[in-house]
Amino acid sequence: MDDFVHVPKASGSTLRTIVSRQYGVDHILYFEPNSPHWQKDHHETPAQSLKHETENGAIKLITGHHAFGQHQLIARPMRCFSLLREPISRAMSEYYYAFSYRHHPLREEICSGQLTVEAFLTEPQFGIRNAQLRMIAGDWGLSGDPERAAIDNAAHCFSAIGLTERFEESALYIAKVLGWKPPIFVKRNVTQLDRREAEARRQSETEAQDRFFWEFAPEYRLYHFVDKLLTQRIAAEGDAFQKALDAYRGIQGQIERLANDEVFETYEFHHADQLPPYALRFVESEAYRIIEDYLAEPIRNSPQPRNYYGFVDVCQGNLIAGWALDLWRDTPIEVTILRRGQKILKANCALIRADVAERINSRPEVGFRVELNEPIGDPKEYSVCFENTSLTLRQPQSLTRKL
Repeated sequence: MDDFVHVPKASGSTLRTIVSRQYGVDHILYFEPNSPHWQKDHHETPAQSLKHETENGAIKLITGHHAFGQHQLIARPMRCFSLLREPISRAMSEYYYAFSYRHHPLREEICSGQLTVEAFLTEPQFGIRNAQLRMIAGDWGLSGDPERAAIDNAAHCFSAIGLTERFEESALYIAKVLGWKPPIFVKRNVTQLDRREAEARRQSETEAQDRFFWEFAPEYRLYHFVDKLLTQRIAAEGDAFQKALDAYRGIQGQIERLANDEVFETYEFHHADQLPPYALRFVESEAYRIIEDYLAEPIRNSPQPRNYYGFVDVCQGNLIAGWALDLWRDTPIEVTILRRGQKILKANCALIRADVAERINSRPEVGFRVELNEPIGDPKEYSVCFENTSLTLRQPQSLTRKL
């Protein structure tokens, strides 16, 4: 199963149209558990709902404005992908989207001028500052360093992650990793502003870049990391990628010149998106066949994604114990024990945990148990991370048990 972590205002609506044709709308689940609309229609917990919706095997893709880590809710391996956008540009796009989208939750306050750009970008209640960093970090950003967690997830746990500013390169690389057909598209959900509003946005964005850059500094570091990562992975594909990309850009350039007002439409998965005739005709072109041939070849550099899952059950006396696994692997993984951020030892997760195997339908060799040479004074000084990452195992009270 695949998971599209849809960062708002990062070309996600355009990517939605692509995935609707790649997977089919009957095989896509929109999952947004933090949305009031979603919560109104669902009376189960997010984990219960996701398990029920996916248990019959019909769902091939989940998507929505949710954070990375949904594999933990269903204990199944998932291939995750996403797009990031230049941080302040993304935040400004979300602000000015209120002028053209009547269901924007802050439309009245923004359009009336009551909510200023400065307040929207900096005040915590709006959740804009470093929002995409938090989505990529997932739960691991809550218990450790969110920036480091986001970078570790991008590098090791996402199958593919790209950038809005490099959309064609990103879409082609994602298609290669996930085995898609050529991802031809017509842009969607482009913010429609009149001349005065467009000029105000340009001026505001320039000022915001100067005034608020350091407010978004962690997210910029993540953005630049993903930019370099994408460049490295594309370079590993060699000349074949560039040839396919040139063909892809040639098709998309012609489609963009022919596109009309449909670029302002929002696509919501209510039906399968259909390419308009002027775009559909390129499917028979020589350029399309070049892309198709490239995508049919094996990928040259596709690191195996990691879907970590685990908990610390005991951290007291001189004992640290729990369980951890990577849902993509059939062999035990290691965890790293840290005290005050410093590594003190490693442990192999190969002990039998029949309770875990029964609860999440995994293999039983997932447990670890470490006896320290000195008593644990303050459990908060200790953390346990998956392998050599900064991604920490959680310590929920409800799962504490004596070993």
